[in-house]
Amino acid sequence: MTSSFFNETTYHMITPTSLAPTSGDPFAPEIILLISLGYFFAKHFLGDFVLQNSYQLTNKVRYGHPGGVLHAAIHGMLSLPLILLLPGIHLGWYALLILAEVIAHYHIDWGKEQLLQKTRWTTNQYQYWRLFGFDQFLHLSCYLIMAALIVALYHAV
Repeated sequence: MTSSFFNETTYHMITPTSLAPTSGDPFAPEIILLISLGYFFAKHFLGDFVLQNSYQLTNKVRYGHPGGVLHAAIHGMLSLPLILLLPGIHLGWYALLILAEVIAHYHIDWGKEQLLQKTRWTTNQYQYWRLFGFDQFLHLSCYLIMAALIVALYHAV
């Protein structure tokens, strides 16, 4: 007697072919989601850890300072090539998504810097690293929302 938990109707083994788009569309929702998230995560690494310089880093604490604005704008510009990877969405929607990303990124970083300035936490304190982790969580959450919106917009056309 076979357990009902593992019968054919409830148990599905994940295989490479089961992950392939069933519609034959190379831009199936799950493929767009994976492409978008992979791209956003890679570009976030570039924007936050490779391209960010001391001018940007030290001036994010002052609201509206060009250094913080530049840092957020770089993140927006790094998102632009995704348009070339995923054709079919009106450029106006991409522009709104990128503008929202720039605004969100700026305020997440500014908020973190405000808290660090008030608390004086340093890199040798666990509170600093918890805040750093929360900052990264917020950025990645924005990318998840953006990727979901890209999937919805692509399949709305």
